[in-house]
Amino acid sequence: MNISKITYISSLALAAIIAAAYELGLAPTGVVPSDGVAAYWLSIAGVVLTLVAIPLALKWDKIGFIHSKFAPSEPALADACRTRSNILRIATLFVPLVFNTVCYYLFGCETSFAYMALMIVVAYAFIWPK
Repeated sequence: MNISKITYISSLALAAIIAAAYELGLAPTGVVPSDGVAAYWLSIAGVVLTLVAIPLALKWDKIGFIHSKFAPSEPALADACRTRSNILRIATLFVPLVFNTVCYYLFGCETSFAYMALMIVVAYAFIWPK
């Protein structure tokens, strides 16, 4: 198993560990009131992060500047460039997944964050590293 697949599996496992920590009461939930300005702006940030990250991760290899950035200069470097590209592709979804998961629990189970996190988890199924 290569490093890209290990990164893929460990990123999902880490998100599940974060959720389990909140569900088991190891981390406090509902510490931020969900009726304030902070909830509004963080909800907007979560939506924007999700709406940017999912199409970017799904079309990662088709975007010209990304493809050219990770194109190997020598054939011997092809695996290293592909691995680095896959890790950044996974991180593109991992960051908003953790953001939405943590905000979901900090705001006392605000469902908009849960919906966005679930959309990201579904998108994970389509970015299995090659």
